[in-house]
Amino acid sequence: TTCASCGAALKKYYPMLFENAGKDIQDKVADFSSKIIDISDFLINRLKVLEQPVSETIVPDDKRILVTYHDPCHLHRSQGISKPPRELLRSLPAFEFVEMENAGTCCGMGGSFNIAHYDLSLKILEKKLTSLENSQAKILVTGCMGCMLQFMDGVYQKGKDTQVLHLVEMLDQHLK
Repeated sequence: TTCASCGAALKKYYPMLFENAGKDIQDKVADFSSKIIDISDFLINRLKVLEQPVSETIVPDDKRILVTYHDPCHLHRSQGISKPPRELLRSLPAFEFVEMENAGTCCGMGGSFNIAHYDLSLKILEKKLTSLENSQAKILVTGCMGCMLQFMDGVYQKGKDTQVLHLVEMLDQHLK
C-alpha cells in the first residue's frame, strides 16, 4: 500500500472485524492481512532496491537540499515501520536527510479528528511545524495522505515555501 492509514486498516484493524467469526474465516482474513505491506518496506526489505547498483550522481554538499520525514501514526505506531522510508530518503543523491525533532509524534490530523476538532488539531500541528522549521528542511516527506493534507494546510497558513510530498512522489520526482 502507499497509504499508511489504509495499510493499517487492512493489516491490523480488518482482522478485528472477524474476531467472533469461525476459524475458517479468521484464517482467510489472517492470510489476506499478512500480505499487506507498506511501499517503503516492500522496496527496502522485499525488492532490496538499495542493494541494486544505481548510477552515481555527484552533488556537492552545499547544493544538496535538506529533506525530513514525518512518521504517520498508522505507519509507525500501528505497523511498526519507521526505518525504510528514511533509508530511501538517505539514498537520494541530491538530498541530505535531516531528522526532524519529534518526527514520530502526531501531526493532529487523526482521520476525522481534524474535521471534528479543527482548532485543536492546528495546536497539535503547531508543534510539528516548529520542529519542521527548526530542521531547516525544504521538503517534508510522509507516507500518509491525511498527514500530507494537515501539513499542507499548516505550511500554507504560515506562508512557508516548504514542499510537502508523499514518499512515492519524492522517489518518482527525484529518481528520474
